[in-house]
Amino acid sequence: MAEEKRPVTVEIGGVRYRFTTDASEEHLKRLAGHVDSRIDKLGARGAPPAHLLAVVALGLAEDLEEAERRREALEERVDGVLREAVGTIDHALAAEARLVRDDP
Repeated sequence: MAEEKRPVTVEIGGVRYRFTTDASEEHLKRLAGHVDSRIDKLGARGAPPAHLLAVVALGLAEDLEEAERRREALEERVDGVLREAVGTIDHALAAEARLVRDDP
């Protein structure tokens, strides 16, 4: 059963936003903290909130793309290592089978 939705208020860039959500308040506040931290790094606290949030959204999208590229590269590397390991095991099993078969 899904959790009941409830209002949660978070502050981002000095502006309070109210959401109706089934996510925990602590989770949303943690996420809002990440966004707020990025706004602080921009050093543009006086800019319009929509502009700040757009710049932060673009930065987060860029981070997501990079994380996806790293994940894909890691998956390819793991696949290669697993293929090599399976090949090594297959080779060892075949050699063992020849030894057993050829043993008088």
